[in-house]
Amino acid sequence: MKKILKLRGEMVTIAILSVIIASVSVIFINNLTNMFTKKQQHNYINENKNNKINHIIDKYKKRNIDDYELVDIINKWNEAYYNVYLVDSNGNVIASREKGIKNINLKEVKDKGVRKLEGKNVFETSGIINVDYKKDIVYYSTYYANDSHNAVYILIMTVILFIILTAGRIKYIGEINKGIAAIANGDLKKRINIKYKNELSELAKSINIMANRLEEEEHKKSEFITNISHDLRTPLTTILGYIKMIEESKYENKEELNRYIHMINKKGMYLKSLLDDFFTYSKLNSNDIKVKYSNVDCNLFLQQIIEEEKINFMEKSLDLKLLGMENKVYINADGELMVRAIYNLLSNALKYSKEKTEVKVIMDEEEYHKKSYVTISVINTPKEKISEEETEKLFQRLYKRENERNSEGNGLGLTITKEIMNLNHGFIKAQVVNHEVKFKLGFPKDKNISKNF
Repeated sequence: MKKILKLRGEMVTIAILSVIIASVSVIFINNLTNMFTKKQQHNYINENKNNKINHIIDKYKKRNIDDYELVDIINKWNEAYYNVYLVDSNGNVIASREKGIKNINLKEVKDKGVRKLEGKNVFETSGIINVDYKKDIVYYSTYYANDSHNAVYILIMTVILFIILTAGRIKYIGEINKGIAAIANGDLKKRINIKYKNELSELAKSINIMANRLEEEEHKKSEFITNISHDLRTPLTTILGYIKMIEESKYENKEELNRYIHMINKKGMYLKSLLDDFFTYSKLNSNDIKVKYSNVDCNLFLQQIIEEEKINFMEKSLDLKLLGMENKVYINADGELMVRAIYNLLSNALKYSKEKTEVKVIMDEEEYHKKSYVTISVINTPKEKISEEETEKLFQRLYKRENERNSEGNGLGLTITKEIMNLNHGFIKAQVVNHEVKFKLGFPKDKNISKNF
């Protein structure tokens, strides 16, 4: 599995990286600039200082200032001169604040120039200024390079780098936003490209999954409307045909007329059943049904349903049996919806069971996903063989097997049952066991369900 980085971590990393790159860049550029401008700095410093010192020397000559006073004036003029010496042509010190130094190597002073102190942004300078043919001024001073602007440069560069490094992610957020807007406006084929390995890519994947499901639902909705139209048109056409025959007196006797009326009534009842199913499914699908929970006696409940349905199964040469009633069981469920769910399974078994076979209704208790459920299973032998893979499709809206396309029925029964079980916080499963089809309903046994659901 690919590692997913947290977006927050990425942004912090980018911010730190921006600060580091900006700091290193500014310091490097600053040092590089100092290296190439060292001579210019030396000339600039010395030129300014030499001009001032020469001015002081002129006063020294005109006003007959003594040697020590000359040195003192120069020191007072600029404290940066931490050492000033008046020397003769051989470097012997004539006057100075420093009493311990007697001689200075003039050649060394000339060669020294400007020197940057290691680890500091401080330059040390030295120079020689001629006073007269016998005397020279030798000075040593420091120059502090102004690097206070570096912090500003680092801040500006950090912001620029952060914007550049996060530009792709910001742009991607815009792409995701445009994709969502397109899907919201009905372009269900729109998909968002997957980039990066963070929450943004996970969000894009989720949006694409949502778009796929919306597209599937739109396709199912279109198919649903088409099938509704077909299912309603077929019985309606039959009804209108018989009515027209009655209006035109196209019957030979009263017995044939009664047969027409019976057919109209039969198709009318079937049409009503279709409309009821469509209406129920619509309400369930839109959560428009309020579940009325109550304590249901499962034993009594199933006995009543089986007694009512037994005659219908006998007419189809089917033996309806109720098993697993040894223990008294109660559940918290909506009794009316529960009846509908079980009736749908029995109706399905009645319609598709092989003649002269058993249809078993079994009540049991079992653990499912670490929760206790009361299960009601309806087991029948189908007319046509059904595969385990096909059982997954049975709960799809309007699903009909190929050999049942032209039979009566709307394919909503099991879908409605599934929605009912979801409302009751239960489950429905289908499986093939020894050529039999087993539908199992699971109702929560000891879970307290809020009546305000």
